[in-house]
Amino acid sequence: MPAPTHISVIGGGLSGLSSAYHLSRRFPTAKVTLLEQSPRLGGWVHSERVHVQDDKGNEAGILLERGPRTLRPNSKAVLELINLLELQRSLLVVPKTAAAARTRFLHIPGTRGLTALPSSVTSLLATPLGRAIALAGAREPLRSYPSAIRLAAEDGDESLHEFLSTRLGPELARVLGSALVHGIYAADSKLLSVRAAFPSLWGLAEDGRGSILRGVLSRILKSRSPEPSANDYDLGEVPRIMQTASIFSFEEGMTAFAAALEKAVIEHPNTEILKNDKVDVVQKDTADGDVTIRTQSGRIVSASHLVSAMPLPALHTLLERSSLPSLPHLTANPTSSVIVVNVVFPPTPPGQPIHPTGFGYLIPRDQDWNASVLGTVFDACALGGQDTYPSVDAPKFTKMTMMIRAEPSAPPVTQDAVLAYLTEHLAPAHPLPRPVYFSANIMHECIPTPIVGHVQRMKELRNAVWREWGERLDVIGAGVGGVSPIHPTGFGYLIPRDQDWNASVLGTVFDACALGGQDTYPSVDAPKFTKMTMMIRAEPSAPPVTQDAVLAYLTEHLAPAHPLPRPVYFSANIMHECIPTPIVGHVQRMKELRNAVWREWGERLDVIGAGVGGVSVGDCIEQGRQVGRAWDH
Repeated sequence: MPAPTHISVIGGGLSGLSSAYHLSRRFPTAKVTLLEQSPRLGGWVHSERVHVQDDKGNEAGILLERGPRTLRPNSKAVLELINLLELQRSLLVVPKTAAAARTRFLHIPGTRGLTALPSSVTSLLATPLGRAIALAGAREPLRSYPSAIRLAAEDGDESLHEFLSTRLGPELARVLGSALVHGIYAADSKLLSVRAAFPSLWGLAEDGRGSILRGVLSRILKSRSPEPSANDYDLGEVPRIMQTASIFSFEEGMTAFAAALEKAVIEHPNTEILKNDKVDVVQKDTADGDVTIRTQSGRIVSASHLVSAMPLPALHTLLERSSLPSLPHLTANPTSSVIVVNVVFPPTPPGQPIHPTGFGYLIPRDQDWNASVLGTVFDACALGGQDTYPSVDAPKFTKMTMMIRAEPSAPPVTQDAVLAYLTEHLAPAHPLPRPVYFSANIMHECIPTPIVGHVQRMKELRNAVWREWGERLDVIGAGVGGVSPIHPTGFGYLIPRDQDWNASVLGTVFDACALGGQDTYPSVDAPKFTKMTMMIRAEPSAPPVTQDAVLAYLTEHLAPAHPLPRPVYFSANIMHECIPTPIVGHVQRMKELRNAVWREWGERLDVIGAGVGGVSVGDCIEQGRQVGRAWDH
């Protein structure tokens, strides 16, 4: 197979950007063209700095995130990019000892206030929830697992709820499992594939013949490490910087990461980026296998190899529109739409914090999955370093992010509604203040949900890609390999579902705790604002997310000793269909999809993206890094 001469990457999210970057380095003589239908790159990454001021004259520049806000230092592909892009000096690292890393909460539907999740042996035994977790954990290795034989099967899989119910009991599976899934996928744990979404848990259960704890012990005794070798990555000094890190971001937010990646792609002499131009048709030459791409503006791009970093349903539509053979499982997984609500409160009097110190909270489902709010992140705790103040001792604002499941019939998210949610969730001792900033943005179909069978489906997808395209096509993205979403664990609170998935608020990130260093102040002693990000599931019939509603949520979740002040900034933005959900069977469907791609395209087409390989930043970048490896043989 000759080396690639012109590689076209369709999709300018993090998967596509990292693909273009690594391909330009791997094939320096080949031309690389990145095509993106929107006017900007980076996908769901969207950082914004807003100027806020309260009625007392306190002001600040608050850095807000509409999409992913933090990263974990366990993705070698991400750490490698930080080294290659020379982003070390712009890092904002949250150490493992920080409250934003250690303290996290749940808001149990039907109650007021937050429940702290255990972070130590002492705290594990101090609360009813902790004691229930300890008891279930002690029993877990003693259980028999008749279904353990399924774990080792090539197509074995089950939902996260089923997996946890077997090991911890249905009640803990409902509370803990649904809250975790709310924070990452904004989806139902009864659908989510544990093998695709949490492969480390699946691997431990395999090693322990069904038991997670037995699997941990087995790996300790065998000195097994599931982590990939760092020798395959150019990490430089980044691992040393991350040695004590729990999570990290950048002083100018996640957009700085995407912008540095875009800059590196642009500066390569053989790369080209075409924005604001949707791919209309793809044609495959039956003689030599080359691909011709026609955009809506009439531009024609001829390529020897193709990378799809599009959402899988979009790839399905493109193939159908192009009269090309379809690939399996491209539409198998549902996707979640999330309303991201950014709220900034004015500085509060000493001793009257709007929320407790921590990452944020998640909301588990109740008996039915009808929750709207998924959770809220206390951004000021972890990301307060992103904010700028006139002086170091300036009063600090509080920023939060609430995630709400976007339902088609849900009314618009209003500020009053969000304040009401926060009041219920935080249960403050004093009324919440009016925000100084409020925005609610819907992220449409932003998170793919890998449903049960996803791993097997992805194998079938890859086989299909190989049969149809050979090495000419690669399919990557969050829908293929994994997602990382807005993951508030450690610096805010998440809200698990109750018995059914009926939560609206998904969780809230205490941005100021981990990313307060992003904010600017007039002086180092200027009072600090508190920024938080609440995530609310966007329901079609839900009312608008109002500042008052968010304050009500925060009051309920945080149960503050004093009323929450009015925010100095509030925004609620809906992210329509922003998260593909890999439902049960996703792995198997992706396997069938790849098989179909191969049958129809051989190696001329590759399909990647959040709907294929995972929605986390690390998953997307890893797919971008791996794409095209077979082409250089």
